Amino acid sequence: GLIIRRTMGELRELIQRGKELYPKFDPGTKWKGEEKLFLFPSGATIEFGYCDNQEDLERYRGQQYTWIGVDELTQFDNPDMVDILCASLRTTDKTLNTYFRATTNPTGRGTRWVKSRWVDMGEPGETIAVKSKVFDKEYTVTRKWFNSTIFDNPVLMEADPLYVAKLANQSNETLKRQWLYGEWVTEGVAFDEFNRRD
Repeated sequence: GLIIRRTMGELRELIQRGKELYPKFDPGTKWKGEEKLFLFPSGATIEFGYCDNQEDLERYRGQQYTWIGVDELTQFDNPDMVDILCASLRTTDKTLNTYFRATTNPTGRGTRWVKSRWVDMGEPGETIAVKSKVFDKEYTVTRKWFNSTIFDNPVLMEADPLYVAKLANQSNETLKRQWLYGEWVTEGVAFDEFNRRD
């Protein structure tokens, strides 16, 4: 597997959480700091990498992953880097499925393309079928997105009860709607007064 952020520094928290969780999940799991990956007793690995530009992207070309995860997807300007990364999402092992997973907030430079690729294509939890034809053969890739808010994270709410109040007291109404309610609105977009809660 491969977990990506735009910069290596942004991976620190995820790596630390991996150091705490992976050995509990699978005793014998080791962190290989130089290679920036976790090695599991089975031989499986989860690599941590960054991708801020074309040069960074080249380090993943030709690699083979069965699982790619991107943390904070809307930090990417456009879908090009994600699409190129997904070209490495493949396997010759018929017993394995390949997966692309991403997390994000509805804010950031890539909000519009992420919204159009997932949010505008269907309701939360709905399977979205994207068909393409190559040499007279039709292929289908499925997508699905899930909406969540701070209220879906009871651990954070219990650890920091004032966090909801901090979000609710945002002076920027658009940020408040994005961060508190998980709404995919952007400033300056026509009809941004509509929301999924009404």
